[in-house]
Amino acid sequence: MADYLAQVIKKRGSITFKEFMNLALYHPEYGYYTARQSQLGKAGDFYTSVHVSPLFGAMLGRQIAEVFYILSSPASFIVTEFGAGDGALAHDVFTWLEKEHQDCFKALTYQIVEISPELRKKQAEALKEYLPRVKWVDSETLEQSPFEGVILSNELIDALPVHIVKFNQGQWLEAWISIDEQGNLIQQWGDVSQDFNDYFKLLDWYPKEGQVVEVNLGALKWLDTVSKVLKKGIVITIDYGYLIQELEQPHRFDGTLLCYHQHTVVKDPFVNLGEQDMTSHANFTALMKQGEKNQLLTSGFMTQAKFLLNLGIMEVVEEMSKKDPQEARQQILAVKKLAFPEGMGEIFKVLIQHKGLDQPQLRCLVPFHKQTR
Repeated sequence: MADYLAQVIKKRGSITFKEFMNLALYHPEYGYYTARQSQLGKAGDFYTSVHVSPLFGAMLGRQIAEVFYILSSPASFIVTEFGAGDGALAHDVFTWLEKEHQDCFKALTYQIVEISPELRKKQAEALKEYLPRVKWVDSETLEQSPFEGVILSNELIDALPVHIVKFNQGQWLEAWISIDEQGNLIQQWGDVSQDFNDYFKLLDWYPKEGQVVEVNLGALKWLDTVSKVLKKGIVITIDYGYLIQELEQPHRFDGTLLCYHQHTVVKDPFVNLGEQDMTSHANFTALMKQGEKNQLLTSGFMTQAKFLLNLGIMEVVEEMSKKDPQEARQQILAVKKLAFPEGMGEIFKVLIQHKGLDQPQLRCLVPFHKQTR
């Protein structure tokens, strides 16, 4: 991968960090997501909540079913997942709905938008028992058939390529990737590749002098697509990230870009090229404001802990303990990782947006100790 990138730069000149990140992650032959056999779980470079416990997918299934009933139990109900990984989340959603919400299960078509051929194969294998209800589509096809239902993403936004910019002595600079005399990849600051003022106007915020910021225009474009394809329903976006109030704090002054290799954080994006993940934290303020421009209104924003607890994940474990105490003990440990502050519970956030509905009264928005149902 490093040799390929060096050839690109020698031929074309310096490239933006966004293009470098796009090639490192998504190049058809060398990209981390598109060419490698395994990135997830123990054998990969990182865990997602899906691989901690099937109860994560079960609670998303419970949320999906609630939207199904809000939409008056339509005969045809569509869930679309962008970036479905190895298919485990979709499998857990199907399993829960088949067991607990047969009417929703029977009406369900599950669409997957996935650019990686290798991951599509994994998804097909994971979902083989549900294949008549699963479709693989691209964004262009989606836009031709708007639908009512749910759009879902789990750790999608953090993997979208970003521009890296900073405000320096009254002007914007952008990170560019070039090669030094020894042929090594290096980052340098140069003129911006485009005007980013509209992005910061959207946020109603400007960085301080010298602050490094990742600009994820791809996330905004994705929301534009989502708004076109969803006629009525909700969008669930799960990722690690912050509102702008947190992103502007001094300890975020150098940005949020990180790499992951074999479950270890790596700060150097130029090592392990094509063999390590590369991410930046989601800017949820940008997602909310872009959504509002596209009739996607914010239903709620919360930690993953609140989302799962409000949906009743502990109730499910309690019921499990009556039938299989040993399995329940294992799931309690998993739930602690998913929903407790010292685990994933506070790191990951959940943004719910709705379209074509009055403010939906979703169970996940009501603190579990105040619920009456």
